Amino acid sequence: KRLIDGAGTIGLVYSWLLSSLQQVDVLFRSQRIREAKKGYDLMLIDKCEKLEILKRFHYIQIVTGLKDNYDLIFVTVNRFQLPAIIPELKDKKGDVLLIFMQNHWVIESELQPFFAPAEYLLAFPSQVSGEEAPILVETIVFSEDTLLGESSGQIIDRLIVLKAAFGCSSLRIRLQADITDWIRVHYLQHYVNAGAILEVGTYDRFAHSPKRIARMLKLTEKGSDMCFSWADLKNIFSAPLFKLPLPIISLAMQKMFKNPNTQNMIKNHMLQGLSEWIDGYYEVLKTGTECGVHMPPGPHT
Repeated sequence: KRLIDGAGTIGLVYSWLLSSLQQVDVLFRSQRIREAKKGYDLMLIDKCEKLEILKRFHYIQIVTGLKDNYDLIFVTVNRFQLPAIIPELKDKKGDVLLIFMQNHWVIESELQPFFAPAEYLLAFPSQVSGEEAPILVETIVFSEDTLLGESSGQIIDRLIVLKAAFGCSSLRIRLQADITDWIRVHYLQHYVNAGAILEVGTYDRFAHSPKRIARMLKLTEKGSDMCFSWADLKNIFSAPLFKLPLPIISLAMQKMFKNPNTQNMIKNHMLQGLSEWIDGYYEVLKTGTECGVHMPPGPHT
């Protein structure tokens, strides 16, 4: 029996991915319970099945309070909501294993005062992206696997057992060594992208400008210098593309940014989490300043 703590797009879609395995409850901490009791229509672009659009009805098993009668609790709230719920998780989870599914710059510093490493795992929802509206969730199910790892960075037996346990569901798992560093690098890339788009004003203006994309890549390089000062990230920053000359990389990235699925994903992020985007960029910028890495100031909004 699983619990999803976080009833946004990620939580709702992952509850559907897991529902073929066994009962999944979703903890609602908002005023949307009356709507949610009717269930949700899922509009899926499934990149695994290579189909344009699938429509599925998903009935939500709703709970309104946190209990310890679960095998696992997936925490899918966004990182700026996390501090408010950690004390309750600490007090009420009992011996239940927590899986924090977060895009987070410094997640370890937030969790370590409350939880021992044996009490939780880290995950990243690479498998889905989407947009939520009343009784409707529009989502893309990607071919990428959901990443799962230990805060220690090691692949140990309980990860292997969990991956096998999810094998009968639609949730696909890839075990990720050094997942804390992987998430940090993703956070950097995500919010540097956000800063570049906000600086120019619109997504379309950014996606059609190789010059702006080149500037974004330079910011990413500066941010990577900062990440390298914390850890050995050679395996995470080993993409062959980034060894090519900047103009070539810019054109390759421009093709990606013009892809309709990429456009939908990023524009949905902008619609639903613009303030989070801005905060995230300035969080990266602040850390760079503290580390002595010069990063140009981002958009003034």
